[in-house]
Amino acid sequence: MTNSSETKVPLRGYERVLTMADNGCMKIVHAMLLRSSSTTGAADVAADSAFSVFLRHLPEALVLTFNKHPRMRAKQVKGEFAMAEIEPPLTLESLWQDNLLQVRELSGTTSDHAGDDSTATNWEKYAEAECDRPLDRFSELPFYVRIWVYPSEGAMRVMLFSDHYMSDGISGLTVLNDMMSFAAELSLGPATTHQTLPLCPSLYDLWMKPQPIKHFVSKALAKLFGKMLHKHELKHFTPILPPRSNQSDFTLPVEINSSSVRFGDGSPENMKKALRRCKEESVTFFGALAAAVTVALYAARGDDVSGQQADQGAGNAQRFKLHLSLPFNMRQRVPSPPEETPVGAYMAGSGLESFQNAGVDMQKTRFWDVARNAKQEIDAALNSFAMPLPVVFYDKFVHAKMKPEFLYDISVPHSAISDCDISNIGRYPFKTTHQFNTRANGLSPINSGDQIKDIAIESVHVCNSIPHLGPASCVYVTSVKHFSYAMMHKFDQSQGDKLFAAFVASVEHIGDVDGDKTMADVAKSVQARLLDSV
Repeated sequence: MTNSSETKVPLRGYERVLTMADNGCMKIVHAMLLRSSSTTGAADVAADSAFSVFLRHLPEALVLTFNKHPRMRAKQVKGEFAMAEIEPPLTLESLWQDNLLQVRELSGTTSDHAGDDSTATNWEKYAEAECDRPLDRFSELPFYVRIWVYPSEGAMRVMLFSDHYMSDGISGLTVLNDMMSFAAELSLGPATTHQTLPLCPSLYDLWMKPQPIKHFVSKALAKLFGKMLHKHELKHFTPILPPRSNQSDFTLPVEINSSSVRFGDGSPENMKKALRRCKEESVTFFGALAAAVTVALYAARGDDVSGQQADQGAGNAQRFKLHLSLPFNMRQRVPSPPEETPVGAYMAGSGLESFQNAGVDMQKTRFWDVARNAKQEIDAALNSFAMPLPVVFYDKFVHAKMKPEFLYDISVPHSAISDCDISNIGRYPFKTTHQFNTRANGLSPINSGDQIKDIAIESVHVCNSIPHLGPASCVYVTSVKHFSYAMMHKFDQSQGDKLFAAFVASVEHIGDVDGDKTMADVAKSVQARLLDSV
């Protein structure tokens, strides 16, 4: 490790929470399914196939990607509080030495192994196990790639794993795109440029430093009222669905909890219908997604959709109260947005206050009104003076040097602080087809003698583990040709499976929700869909 002070990276805000436990990390998986349209069957790994060319150039492409983004080469500094350091540029030798890339070939198809319980053949089980395996931030880089090839299907699953303190949902998509793009360019000939982006400041510094008055006020409010507000919210929070018994309470030293992960896919037609209905109702998909997740939690809890909901307090028998948290990509929401898309943790969260305070009258409130109100609340939160308070509070109080007495009067059962975190990654923002020159000695530019074959991105799933303080569940929605779903949860398997099925069914049903349908009406339709699928 170099001792140059220029490579030191202070960890701020959420980065401090994410590194508070040395024996656990919040690990993200980006799972991309690729298909080659140029070959079929066993020929997909032949010397002249697009996949073969991609794999041939992948190591160098991955080295170029690591060297382009400084935070991909970060390691935490032993013995210094909340400090990381950027390692020197990678070489092919260090790529293999540090085990940053592995490629496996599997028999059968991607669907053949869907019911397997083995992490050796079921990619979902493998992703879950890898997300629960902590990285040593002091000796390991925060990114690595695992690839499973299915020759008989002409398919390949690229799994990018990353530590959240140097990554987020957008970061993984950026890394995968650069890796694919570099490999395609290398198939045309040797790389002529080696782009290295400057080290971008942390979200905390991008957000707070240009606004000294706002920073001062936020720090003062966090110091005076942060713990009181945090304690008040936790005191009044009881998860809608009970976490499983092996989830430890949040204590010091931090105990690490396991996470369960589920993945699924929707249909292209349902995605088109959902986006069309959102446009007709003048509602963003994010707002509709918040309403759909509310329906899913309502259905999964087993409420009687006829209206006989369990009483949640005097006068509130018809109101469904839940704690929803929403992470936002802040790259373009800071005072001076970076020109390039920086790789790192550039997300900030906020809760939907009305959902947890007033609740939702499931019998009387229309689905699209809930979606509309959610969008308005999201906009208000993003423009609120209180938006930076959580990141400032965590920066000052919740980190590796947090004192045990800080938790003496704060109880966090099962380490759960909300019911569900809703992450709408959105449509894959880069090109979905990459062209590879399959000639043995491709030369740039492309000429008529070259054999150009395509690799297409079919889907991308994103999910992450929660090792300690966090939501009881976390849902992700991404899209390429259809909605791709992922969910992390802390429940017993049967309850987790029920919630995930309700979540997928609810979002897939958005396009069929008429303007006058109440939340309870939608819940009935979702339950009917679930019964039909059994």
